[in-house]
Amino acid sequence: MSHEAFPPRAVLAFLAVVFFSPAGTAWAQSNSCQDILPLLEERKKIVAQINSWNKGGKKVDANMACSTARRLVANGDRALKWLADNKDWCSIPADFVSGFQKDQKQVSVFRTNACKAAAQAEKAEKEGGGMLGGGGLSGQYRIPQGAIN
Repeated sequence: MSHEAFPPRAVLAFLAVVFFSPAGTAWAQSNSCQDILPLLEERKKIVAQINSWNKGGKKVDANMACSTARRLVANGDRALKWLADNKDWCSIPADFVSGFQKDQKQVSVFRTNACKAAAQAEKAEKEGGGMLGGGGLSGQYRIPQGAIN
């Protein structure tokens, strides 16, 4: 999942200049053009959370990845709806919209894969298919009671 198409800082900087400059206020003629900012800020926080998983070699829980990916997709869906409704009125550049759409497709693939992994892990846990044949995914294996005696 690459967010190179529209780095969050660049997007926020662009929108801040457009919406908070004196010309931007008159140009937009409405506070509705600023309604995208909370969505972009929320997206930035979710992406930062995902990026933090790669630091420090932490293992990522599949359920957490699925849940976070779902939040990111929902955020993107809301933002795309806002963009479709307001891109002309707020003069949002077409390349920003197409970049966001492309990113949303990648995020959807990430969500599908993360949730598929979570479902597989849950199924393996229920079936007792641990890594060493024991219960759960912990890799624990119970030694039969009479084997050592």
